[in-house]
Amino acid sequence: MKVIVVRSPNNYLCAGEVNIAEIDNVRWSNISGGNQHRQAGYSLYGYIDYELAKNLVDCSGIHSGYGGTAKVCIPAKLNKELPYCIGYEYLKFYAANRKPTGTLVNSRPDGIPCSKMIRLLMKDKTSIFRKELRKTLVEMGYRTDTIRRALRHLREYGDVNIEKTSTNFNLDIIYLIMQSG
Repeated sequence: MKVIVVRSPNNYLCAGEVNIAEIDNVRWSNISGGNQHRQAGYSLYGYIDYELAKNLVDCSGIHSGYGGTAKVCIPAKLNKELPYCIGYEYLKFYAANRKPTGTLVNSRPDGIPCSKMIRLLMKDKTSIFRKELRKTLVEMGYRTDTIRRALRHLREYGDVNIEKTSTNFNLDIIYLIMQSG
């Protein structure tokens, strides 16, 4: 059984075919090998011989070949067709632990995105003070940076209007703009 491996999940240019017997320590991770780039979700990773990695996936050598191995990504996208899907499914179910949920999903109370919760909270209101909205959302479990980002996106998409009432942004009034149609 074989799979296709890459150096990191955002670089499919240097991909190579590897027999699954040559892959050790298969696990779900959100950090690539080499430069240690973090990704939003989790991908399947494993370790292959450093010399093999240099030839297959253009390994940079930045990590100095710890223990003679290099961390490679085994992306689902490149392994979804025969014959690679068989090796990928084997590694996914028998070699790796259970796939963790991403940090984005974990930061959503009840799985509801912050922008959607803002719309739900304002459904029966024409306006709300920013401080009141933030307090409610924080008590529900949303992070303040997530709330800030959601408000910015809602304003950019024209879903809310924020009226600056003073130099104190806590007193800003947020209006929900009802979309017609």
